[in-house]
Amino acid sequence: MNSFLFLLGYRLYSSAVYNDLFSEYTPPEIVRKPVEDLVLQLKTLNIDRLANFPFPTSPDLKAINVAEQILIQLNALDNKSPTKKITELGRRMSAFPINPRYSKMLVIAQENQDLLPYVIALVAALSVNEVLTTGQVKIQKDNQEININLDDLRRQWIGQGESLLLGDMMILLKAVGALDHQNSKNDLSICTHYGLRPKAMTEIRKIRRQLIQI
Repeated sequence: MNSFLFLLGYRLYSSAVYNDLFSEYTPPEIVRKPVEDLVLQLKTLNIDRLANFPFPTSPDLKAINVAEQILIQLNALDNKSPTKKITELGRRMSAFPINPRYSKMLVIAQENQDLLPYVIALVAALSVNEVLTTGQVKIQKDNQEININLDDLRRQWIGQGESLLLGDMMILLKAVGALDHQNSKNDLSICTHYGLRPKAMTEIRKIRRQLIQI
């Protein structure tokens, strides 16, 4: 015997909104994201006139112009050149498969090998979205179990003095360091205690490993 179950579905928008405002397909990523890294890679190949480049899906010309201006500010492109050619710094930055803002940090840090591991850890953390979660966690204090806000708990990582200047970046750096001190590389239990998203921390590890090998 067949059985049937009738269900009702509700949507939070009208048919007119769905038909008029919703795209049938998600726009390609190249037209949704900043294109600084793409522009830098093309400049590395000596492709300087990007407006004429045969992209499969061409990014907005305004986005290309904005990307070039950002790269000029980073000294990755030569503003005095008519076609905004890549600089030597820009070529060194292009070796890293990350946002040019972060690749410049790495290039500068290469001049100080004591600083480089920390910059790699920070850049890896900045390259991943939603590393930190919110909410509360139970901790032991004076032989009692109390609830503490995760933001307050992590804020203690910032420390005092000059460390305060880094703010949230110090929290990310300490998060990476805390995970490194786990006994097992596969042990992500500390993520629960400090409100770190396990998938994000795993991705950070992968990016760090990749950057170290470059």
